Amino acid sequence: METRKESWPISNQCPQSNATDPIFNFDGEDGTANTNIVFHSGKLLALEEGHKPFELDPLTLESKGAYDYKGKLNSAMTAHPKIDPQTGDMIGFSYGFGVNKMSYFVINSEGIMTTFSEFDTPYSSMVHDFVVTTKHVIFSIFPLIIDFNLAAQGKSPHCLDAYRPSQIGIIPRDGTVADIKWIESDPCFVFHPMNAFEEDGKIIADMMQFEEAPMFPHLDGSAPDLKKGEAKLNRWEIDLNSNSGSIKKNYLDDSIGSSLDLMKKVYV
Repeated sequence: METRKESWPISNQCPQSNATDPIFNFDGEDGTANTNIVFHSGKLLALEEGHKPFELDPLTLESKGAYDYKGKLNSAMTAHPKIDPQTGDMIGFSYGFGVNKMSYFVINSEGIMTTFSEFDTPYSSMVHDFVVTTKHVIFSIFPLIIDFNLAAQGKSPHCLDAYRPSQIGIIPRDGTVADIKWIESDPCFVFHPMNAFEEDGKIIADMMQFEEAPMFPHLDGSAPDLKKGEAKLNRWEIDLNSNSGSIKKNYLDDSIGSSLDLMKKVYV
């Protein structure tokens, strides 16, 4: 009797990141595009934060390839861009992998990229999502750091530096990245914000906040604390007219939620 075995090809063609590129992106690769789908200005885009958007035909779902807004998108793109329901603008960003750089960009309702800017961050961090209000864009730099020196030691390049403060960057939408204001806050982590708005000169943001980033090891290699890796709904209040340089935080619910809690769009 013939014995048959499955044979799995081994390939060395895994996508390699260009470490000299200030913005995390795989050169010449389409990525996995497996995190989110958005439809904006006639374009159906599959997204994940390490690559450019991947365009699909909206009628047949045929793959069309990476899309770079006629050469204006010089970085990867977040899987969670925000579409302004009033203007039709889509706001996005990308973060540097192992370097303290981010990009910020705006695509108008006609699908034209009108803004693309890069700026420095206090340190290199995994920035999965962000907050947009009618007047401001808010980027949260949490102490889930990215360090290639750890990878060289055989460790995860993503780890929690629990003693490093969070840094919250605020950019006015009618300004530029040169106008960014940084506010230092306590160490924590948020995968996904729930909602944000402005009221009486304050930014109010409802965040599914973790004490520590779940699933990732500490800087010393120790395992994460599972109890601290539980998300709870926390309301952030940022007084734009105050010089306190702080963020007021208050848990709205002590029960454990998920990192993907959402507001019904009819209420947003």
